[in-house]
Amino acid sequence: MINVIQAIETIMENIPKKRIKELPLIDATGYTLAEDIISSDQLPRFTNSAMDGYAIRSEDTTQSTLTVLRVKGHIYPGDSIENLSLNRGETYEITTGAPIPSGADAVIMLEDVNRHENCIEFKRKIKPGTNIRYQGEDIRKGDYAVHHGMVVTPGIVALLAALGVTTVKVYDMPNVGIITTGSELVSPDQSPQTYQIRDANLWSLCSALRSMGITPVFTYRVSDTKRAIQSILSTLPELPDFVILTGGVSVGSHDYVKEEMEMFGVKQLFWKVAQKPGKPLYVGIKGETMVFALPGNPAAVWVCFYVYISSAIRRYIGRSSYLLPSVNAELDKTVNGIVSRTHFLRANYRDGRIIVLDKQDSHILTSSAIANALIVLEPRETGVYQKGESVPVWLIQ
Repeated sequence: MINVIQAIETIMENIPKKRIKELPLIDATGYTLAEDIISSDQLPRFTNSAMDGYAIRSEDTTQSTLTVLRVKGHIYPGDSIENLSLNRGETYEITTGAPIPSGADAVIMLEDVNRHENCIEFKRKIKPGTNIRYQGEDIRKGDYAVHHGMVVTPGIVALLAALGVTTVKVYDMPNVGIITTGSELVSPDQSPQTYQIRDANLWSLCSALRSMGITPVFTYRVSDTKRAIQSILSTLPELPDFVILTGGVSVGSHDYVKEEMEMFGVKQLFWKVAQKPGKPLYVGIKGETMVFALPGNPAAVWVCFYVYISSAIRRYIGRSSYLLPSVNAELDKTVNGIVSRTHFLRANYRDGRIIVLDKQDSHILTSSAIANALIVLEPRETGVYQKGESVPVWLIQ
C-alpha cells in the first residue's frame, strides 16, 4: 500500500500521451495552449486619443495666460490622417479612439475648454502625452503575446483577435469512458426495489467531467458478474484515454474489477492507498489508456476524482498547475484523524476559514453536496487535530 503523494506521483509519471489540435480561436476557450504566439502586430496599432476632446500641441499652452486655438476640423475613429497636420495655434476636435494627427502631442478633454464657433479657449498648461494612447504601448511586434501552457480565456481571445490570430494550437481534451459496477444499481430515473439503489456515481462523474469541458465517450452500468467489464471493453473500436470504473475493487467475493483488469491486459500501477475514504483505489495502464477503478461508496468516488482523476486530466491537457490549489487554514473544531492513513475531510472554505462538515462517512452524500474543499489530515500518532490548529486544505475546482 502506497501513500497519497506516491500515488499522485505514479499517476503523473504515466499520463497518456497528449494530443495537439488546431482550433478556430473562437472555439478555443477553456483549452490549454500548445504553442507560444509571437505578436505580428502592435497594440495600439496607431497612436490615438484616449478621450473626446481636442488634439493640441502642448507647447501652445501656458499656465498663466489664456490659450486660444483655431479648430481646423473633426477627426473620428476610422478617419485617415495621412494628409493632416497641426500647426501652431491650431487644434482638431477628436473622438476617443481616433488617430492623432502629425504635430499634436496631447488631447484636452471637451469639458475643460470653452468653444466659441471655430475657436476654443482654456487657461492651463497641458503636458505632452496627456490623454494619448501610444502606438505599441500595450504590445509591440515581436513580443510574446501568450505562452504555451496558458488557458485560453475571453481575455486571451480578445488579445489574439486584435493581433489577427484566428486559429491556435491547443491540447485536445481526453476521451473518457465510465463504467459503474454493482448488481444493486438502477438508473436514477427508475424506481428501485427495496434491495436496490440509484446509481448516483455515474451521474456524479459525468457532471464532474462536464464541468471540465469533457463529455464521456461512453457510460455503462454492469452487474457484479465475471467478464461483464471485459465484454464491454473488448468490443470497443478503440480504448479512450481514461477509463473510470466504480465499485467491485475491494476484496469481497464479488469484487471482480482488479481480476478483470488483469485478464484484459491492464498493467497495475498500484492498488490500495493509505487514505480514507478511497483506500482500495486501483490505477493501471494499457497502452495509452489509464484505468482508474474507484471504490463504490460515493464519498470515495468524489474524493478520488478530485484528488487523482481531475489532476491527471489537467496534466493531460497541458495545465502547468494541475494539482488542486492548497491553502492553510485553522480548524473550527477538534477532529480525529487516523494513525496510519491520510484522512480527507469534506469541508467548506470561505474567507480564510475552514468549516469541517458533519457526516463524514464514505456513504454520505449530503456533505459532498455542499463541500468546496478537502481538509488533509496526515497520519499522526495520536490521530487528534486540535481546534485552531493550522492544516492543509485542498480547494475543489
